[in-house]
Amino acid sequence: MHISARNLSVFLAFWAATWTGTTGAAVAQEDQGEPRIIIHRAGDDPAELPITIVPIAGDGMETLRAQIAEYQTRENRLKKALLEARKELADAESGTQQRKGILAELDMKPKETERRTDDLDGTQRKDRKLRERAESDQAKAESALDECRANAERLEELLSSQKVLQEEKERELLAVKQYLAQRTEAQRKAALATPPPAILAAESGSDPRSLLTQGYALLGQGQYDPAASVFQRGQAQWPDESAFRIGIASCHYEQGNLDVAESLIKEVIDADSDIADAHGILGTVLWQKDDLRGASKSLARAIRIDKENDRWRVYHGMVLYSRGKHRDALRELQQAVKINALNGEGQFNLAVVLAAEPISDFIQARIHYEEAVRLGSAPDKALEQLLYPE
Repeated sequence: MHISARNLSVFLAFWAATWTGTTGAAVAQEDQGEPRIIIHRAGDDPAELPITIVPIAGDGMETLRAQIAEYQTRENRLKKALLEARKELADAESGTQQRKGILAELDMKPKETERRTDDLDGTQRKDRKLRERAESDQAKAESALDECRANAERLEELLSSQKVLQEEKERELLAVKQYLAQRTEAQRKAALATPPPAILAAESGSDPRSLLTQGYALLGQGQYDPAASVFQRGQAQWPDESAFRIGIASCHYEQGNLDVAESLIKEVIDADSDIADAHGILGTVLWQKDDLRGASKSLARAIRIDKENDRWRVYHGMVLYSRGKHRDALRELQQAVKINALNGEGQFNLAVVLAAEPISDFIQARIHYEEAVRLGSAPDKALEQLLYPE
């Protein structure tokens, strides 16, 4: 079949369009006597989007293939450009959304700023209240401090006055203690000036009684040697009678022969350990020798043997007081005056112990002191100054 050049050009244009996969149209045109083909896509305006104008000349098949390859390359570039344009469009849309978000945030910032401003105003109001409260508290604290300072000054004045009173009281107590020491010393020396009641009672109605009475009368008058002679004569007549040996020991005691007196009394105790008066007189001798522990032990033994002997209880209370056992001394003296309320020596010493520290019961001390004076005890100026301060 013979195909003319014009028909061949139309055929090749149609084949090229089909081979490239496009659904377009090929239109043959003539330009100055030479055939040309315009290829465009369906729906495109050939006047607006021409791809190319293909001249058919010479070796037409090879030229057509080269141009088809060029069309494919250009189409791929266009596809790539389209993809990039779409990507840019998507990026632009994303940027638009971001800008909308930013605009929304910017729109929220005035509200947030307003809220923060309100919070700041509230905080400032709280700060003002706290500052006002702190200033009020500070004023109160300064007022309280001034009051404390005034109270401290008053307390210092009171302490100063109390110190003066305490010093006066200590001086008075010292005078009482000194007097008590002097009185105790006198009582030590006079303790055996009269015979123990138990001894006289034991000899009542017998011949030894007259000698014992005569001997203790001389002892009370300070006639120690004559008294000792009477006691020795009685001992010679009644060698088993311990009362005469106790009388002889008493004479040595009054003359200051304490070791001899102690030895004689211990001989009596060794012969009969249940004689309360022997233990009591031994306690008195040891008290004179400043053996307060031994004196307390002997006097306590005498009291255990004769619980109703108020004389030994008074001496024991005085020894306990000298040992610093004030509460024990108080109980012993109270028991002594309970046994014998007419014991003026017990009443007086109980008043002294009640007035002294740490007891300082001046009301009871006055009662017992007044009772002691009523019973014949000599008034004591030092004790009265303590009991009746002006």
